[in-house]
Amino acid sequence: MTAPPREPGVRYPSRLRMLLETRIAHICRKRLKRASKENKKAILSRTPPSLQTYNDCRFRLYPKGNYTESHLWAKGRPPEHPATMFLRDRYKGTAPVIVDVGANAGVFSLPILPVCTPDAQLLAFEPNPVMFARLAINVSLNDFANIRLFEYAIGDAPGEAPLFFPSNPNLGQGRVGVAYKGINSRKGVVVRVRPLLDCLQGAGVARVDLLKVDVEGLEDRVIAPLLEGPETLLPKAIYFEDAHDEHWKYPLTQMLEKAGYGRPRRFGHNVFYLLSEDA
Repeated sequence: MTAPPREPGVRYPSRLRMLLETRIAHICRKRLKRASKENKKAILSRTPPSLQTYNDCRFRLYPKGNYTESHLWAKGRPPEHPATMFLRDRYKGTAPVIVDVGANAGVFSLPILPVCTPDAQLLAFEPNPVMFARLAINVSLNDFANIRLFEYAIGDAPGEAPLFFPSNPNLGQGRVGVAYKGINSRKGVVVRVRPLLDCLQGAGVARVDLLKVDVEGLEDRVIAPLLEGPETLLPKAIYFEDAHDEHWKYPLTQMLEKAGYGRPRRFGHNVFYLLSEDA
């Protein structure tokens, strides 16, 4: 298998640089074990990203600034590890078409691929330019075929919108068009927005076996229009976070039930829906 072509505009670190970073990070890890709480913050601020393997995938992880990466960096597994293992078992030996909206650094969807057949496909969407670059680098570290990356957000209408971040330093919590409380609405990063159905049809996708959505309370804008689209593109399974449903403008739960999805399986703040015929 050959890795996807490199993304334009992304600065890919050399292998030597990554090896040096990893060696320095190893030294920092040792210091962290002996450091006081105050000194730990200072050490982490100076710790470079490092190479780490999780579920047969290689990642270049940053120890702070993104909860998903820092959790994997510190504990050896990401916060959604149980769901990842569940999905690895579900798609083992098959060739699913996986769509990841809000792909972050790829820690959730990339580890599913090693147990799939080489024909498996992944379409990953990440509008945050910083996280998109990290995603692209992580993809380049693994020999997977049939991966396509898209640097824009998914919404219910095409256009542009600001990407807002909370006051806490977490690059993985970008939210499109809806500012966090206490955040100046003029301080967002403007990103391109497209409906998912348009993207799938433009990419020539014939089916979706798994749709994963993590967009900090705007999951309805991603999923609802797809439920009203062609039946052939109705995802056979949908995994998404429902902890921020106060921001929803569509009755997503009712729409899922009407479309034929069964009772969901819960993974913490996330739910896994199966189309009834695939349950």
